[in-house]
Amino acid sequence: RLGIVALLVLLLSIGAGALAVLPLILVAVGGGTPAAGVLAGLLGVPLGLCLMMWLYVRGVLAPPIVALERVPLGPALRRAARLLRGRWWRGWGTLALTLLATWIAGILLEIPLAVADALLINLHVLPHDAEGLPRVLELAIVVAGQIMSSTLTLPFDAGVIVLIYLDLRMRREGIDLEIQTRTGDLTDERRFFGLWGAAR
Repeated sequence: RLGIVALLVLLLSIGAGALAVLPLILVAVGGGTPAAGVLAGLLGVPLGLCLMMWLYVRGVLAPPIVALERVPLGPALRRAARLLRGRWWRGWGTLALTLLATWIAGILLEIPLAVADALLINLHVLPHDAEGLPRVLELAIVVAGQIMSSTLTLPFDAGVIVLIYLDLRMRREGIDLEIQTRTGDLTDERRFFGLWGAAR
């Protein structure tokens, strides 16, 4: 269920971004003039990108809500929207800074393997027009860099989303005080997940 809600949030935001090209398609199909195509692009692309960002930030807290509060998909999306009400810009700013940081970190992590790939080509270990096994080796180096980058940056992204969720629960519902005052063994699974759903 967690994977489904994360995929749905991603697909909704990507689908909203795809709407940016819809005016261009309509102009092209309708045989519009180039000026109409440019106008459609100037209007459609910013609106599509804004809608994509709005939907993503609005639903980004749904995965931790599903995981911790054990609620179905629809209520999780509605609850995510309620938690972010009035704090959308704060959430967007945090996510934008996180994306920038992970993008820079990903590039830095891929640099060593990119340098190794370039050295192998310059030393004629790998030809410029590599085919067969050399081509597979070159692709393996590139993919290894991407895997290493994603392995280190994606958990960081997920951690930031969970921290945003915790921050909003503490500010709006006092979940930190609830944890401090709750008696009993919170290592028990039912009590632990019951705590997260207590303030809903």
